[in-house]
Formats: sequence, structure tokens, C-alpha cells
Amino acid sequence: MGVANIKKIVNSLIKTGWAIETKIAAIEKGTFYNQRVITGTLENIIEKTQKQNLQTPAIFIVGRVVELQDKLDWFSKKPNVLILGNHPEKYKHLGKIIHRRIIDCIGLEDYSHADSMLKQKLNTFEWMVFTSVNGVKFFFQRLNAVGYDARALASMKIAAIGKTTAERLLGFGILADMVPKNESSKGLVEEFSHLDMKNKKVLLPQSEIASEELPNGLLNMQAVIEKVPVYKTVEIDPGPIEFDHIDQILFTSGSTVRAFVNRFGSVPSHIKAYCLGPPTLAQARKHNINAEIISE
Repeated sequence: MGVANIKKIVNSLIKTGWAIETKIAAIEKGTFYNQRVITGTLENIIEKTQKQNLQTPAIFIVGRVVELQDKLDWFSKKPNVLILGNHPEKYKHLGKIIHRRIIDCIGLEDYSHADSMLKQKLNTFEWMVFTSVNGVKFFFQRLNAVGYDARALASMKIAAIGKTTAERLLGFGILADMVPKNESSKGLVEEFSHLDMKNKKVLLPQSEIASEELPNGLLNMQAVIEKVPVYKTVEIDPGPIEFDHIDQILFTSGSTVRAFVNRFGSVPSHIKAYCLGPPTLAQARKHNINAEIISE
């Protein structure tokens, strides 16, 4: 039912015998994160919707069922959580997820360093650690580009930062030897701390700009690491976001923090900000965002 027809709808209901005290609700943008409900009676709903500037699309519900709104209103009781990174399905338990990608991952213009390492040094490493699905994607693209496939990794063990990255590895026929329960750089460091990493050579395929938490942790164990950029992140337009309807925001990486600040400035005061892990929190605080690390 169109918003423009609300007067006709109300007048028709009254003419057919509905009492003017009958409850009615207008639901604007139903099931979207910016859903809004305006309630009233047949007597005053037109005035209310005009004052509150009811927008399309909207539907109208009439009768005693409107009185059950408080009891049945499960939708608005969940917080609206803005996710700016990838894999929003991982965070469904937090509330109603609003997914707006603000960064994208693309290949490098120059792969001479990565290709040289693959051709000359790949079989010298004892561990390789993937910290994202993009690391997996772009690493194997380069591996294939120089004429190799997964068989070239037979002499080393493979670690993945989490289940999603481990699943991506399975697509290339690789079963990860290490997947920490705590899906983070900190979790990887904790897992490696149980091993003797002294003088062990570790390859880290990563983004051009990446957290130092994992490499520093491995260096503290006297491991020998080589960081090889295989992709980079670029900022993209996330599209319109109605911040008035956002309750929480989750920054999944330092790059999402930087991109958000570049595009929107500060986080509105009514929004609670969370971060995945200490490195992301450090970036948030560097940009004067009052945030907390999200609980495991």
C-alpha cells in the first residue's frame, strides 16, 4: 500500500465500519536496518505520519494485532551493527548486521620480489602462515604464475589465522597444520609459542600494509621470518549509511579504521565502536576513536 494513499486507506476503513479508535501501525522500510514503526489510531495516524515524514516503502497494519507490538517486536531489540570488512556472516550473533565494504583487495603492480622468492627460496621455509583469505588467493595466483602449484609446498607446514582462511586453503588442496581457536594474530602467536621456533624459517604472504603483531611475536621466539606482499588494500565507496540507525560499529582491521576516518571523519557519539584485536584497536585510538576490543 502506497504512502501517498494513506488518506484513502484510512477513510475507506472508517466508511466500512472500523472505529476511529482502532489501532494502526505504519512500518517504513520493513526488515531493513533503518526500519521505523509509527503507531496511532485511525483518527490520528494521518497527522502522525505527516509530522514524522513517513517514507516509502511502507506497509500498514490495522487492528488488535498492533497492540502486540511490544511483545512481538524481536527485530528492533537487536542492535544494528555496521560491519565494514569481509565475512559479515561471522558476526551474526552480535545483532542485525549492516554490511558495507569500505576496502577492497587488489593485486600489486610489481610482483618481482614475490616471484623471485617463489622461484629461488620457496623450498627453504619450514612454515608458511596465511592471515587472510586474500593472502591465500593472491599467493596462489603468483604461485601458478611462476609455473608452480600446491606440490611446491610439500616441504613446509601451513598455518591459517582462522577457519575461513583454512577453508580457502582447502580449495587449493591444502589442509592447514595449525588453526588457532582464537582466530587472530595473537592466537597464532600463542599457538607457535608451544613450538620450538628458534631459527625456523617462516614465510608470511600478506598485504602491503599489515599488522606487526604476528611477525614481532615470531621474532621474539627467534624465528627467521620473511614478509612477502602479495596484495594491497584500496578504499572504496561503501554507499549510503544512515548513522542515526546504527548502534554499533565493528572495525575488523586497521585498514577499515583508516578508510572510515578518511570518508566519514569521526564515529558519531551514540555509536559504540569495537575492534578485532589490539592492532586494530591501536589504529582506532590513533584516530581518536573510543573503542573496545570485542569479546571472543
